[in-house]
Amino acid sequence: MARIQNQYAMYLRKSRKDKDIEDNGVDTLQRHEKILRDLAEKQNLTIGEIYREVVSADSIEDREEMQRLLADVHNNKWAGVLVVELERLARGDTKDQGIVAEAFKEAADVLEAAEDFNMATHDLIKDLFSEHRRILFNGNGYTQEWIEEAERRGLPNLKCMVDSIPALVTEKAIKLFTGFGVYTEAELFARAVIEYEAYTKTINTEAKTMLDIAGKQIVPAVIRYTTFMAQSINTIQKACSYADVSVQTDMLLEMSKLLGEMKAAMNELEKSLEMAARFKDMEQCAHYYYDAVVPAMDHLREPADKLEMLVDKSYWPFPSYGDLIFEV
Repeated sequence: MARIQNQYAMYLRKSRKDKDIEDNGVDTLQRHEKILRDLAEKQNLTIGEIYREVVSADSIEDREEMQRLLADVHNNKWAGVLVVELERLARGDTKDQGIVAEAFKEAADVLEAAEDFNMATHDLIKDLFSEHRRILFNGNGYTQEWIEEAERRGLPNLKCMVDSIPALVTEKAIKLFTGFGVYTEAELFARAVIEYEAYTKTINTEAKTMLDIAGKQIVPAVIRYTTFMAQSINTIQKACSYADVSVQTDMLLEMSKLLGEMKAAMNELEKSLEMAARFKDMEQCAHYYYDAVVPAMDHLREPADKLEMLVDKSYWPFPSYGDLIFEV
């Protein structure tokens, strides 16, 4: 694609902070367009195209107009891009800021030095596709099929957020973010620590909430229902000693067994939280939360899920999925 000589693109995007302004009757995109048109007129710049993003999304992957703009920048279509604020391009997300900066720089470095612009554009697109084609997968990315295929292609398989944090402080990442002034090396390492700490605090809050719900709501509800079942069995047997109460008895035994498993799982989760509190290093602490606390939470959920299928709806302290879907 040949560059449209001396023409500039304009990128407009709403952000969440614009909501209060728009509630007062001011259209954000119109206001920003006027600001940029006034600037272009003062600087004698010609606007070739306006990219309007009407969604407020955190990631570039969810912003179609941004993706189209980046593709045009890669193709050296515009002499430059006008935007009201840098965060309109990348709203502060570390990775996205790097992607935007690198996309502009790569295209400029290659294409501006080319003797044959059209051929250089063709070669650049071809090289980028060849270099990155292994990430393209047209199957179901949520299945075991993709995990196996990704491994065959030599792609990393980071199974949890904690394992992805070190990518912030690799040599490649440091070079990228420091080179474009997004973060200093010290800030990147600090960012990694912050991510570890955020993960541990989130899981800690969820685990304590889980214990609170289990101990104060689910266990008492199951005790009330098993007590009702026991009284029901005794009442029926007193009324008719030959009556078959095997169903009620089996249910009572099963619920009592699950209640015991639930109490054991609560103890396991409490102990894992006590151990997690001893860690001073945030990275080690985050890995412990993933390796020990999260599995303990899964162990607690398992008997709770089974009890939900056995306890009468009127005794269960929470709405079921059916209630949420069809009755809310």
